[in-house]
Amino acid sequence: MIRRTLGALGACLIALPALAASYDFNVLYSGNGNAVLGAGDDPVATSLVDGDTFAWRIAAQAGERWTVMTGGDFFPLMAFGVEEAGERTGNFTLTLRYAGSDVFSLSETAAVNTEVHLGTNTVGLATGLHFDEMRLAYSLTQAIELADAPGDTDRPPILSSPRALLPIFGAPEQTALSSSIIYGPVPETGTWAMLLLGLAATAHRVRVRRG
Repeated sequence: MIRRTLGALGACLIALPALAASYDFNVLYSGNGNAVLGAGDDPVATSLVDGDTFAWRIAAQAGERWTVMTGGDFFPLMAFGVEEAGERTGNFTLTLRYAGSDVFSLSETAAVNTEVHLGTNTVGLATGLHFDEMRLAYSLTQAIELADAPGDTDRPPILSSPRALLPIFGAPEQTALSSSIIYGPVPETGTWAMLLLGLAATAHRVRVRRG
């Protein structure tokens, strides 16, 4: 009863007439989980409500990038951890960029996030993909309490308050599949050439032994 009363009070407060807000979150990343806020709004000081939108950008330090060593599904690649547990529905477009060009894009309509994340769900990335910037354009349609039981319809609206500048499980190389994505300086052209020559020589030796 107490929970329902507080929930109803919260629903009334959140449902008060308000103009939808639009936020611009710019994060500068330098590796090892180190991130600072750039120009724009601070997500940690923001509480999102239904109708709000945000543009969230995470940019690697100049001369550095992420590389997908082994392709696969990454959950969730770019989603805020939020304070309030609930069920959230929204529309988003995730864009990964490298050297100023788009290299990957994923859009979803009426995507549902449960528990304490807000943004993408599972994102599939290919082996060898490089990116130095992540962008998420997100529109929050609805945020409500989790269901107590199947068929629960008494689910008042809740706030969505980001806890950090980076995604809920950290930067891409810090996720549960961190060995599949690495972060570091962009190799020099000569370094890449030597690496390719080394791989070619190894492949040749393998063929000779098998022959």
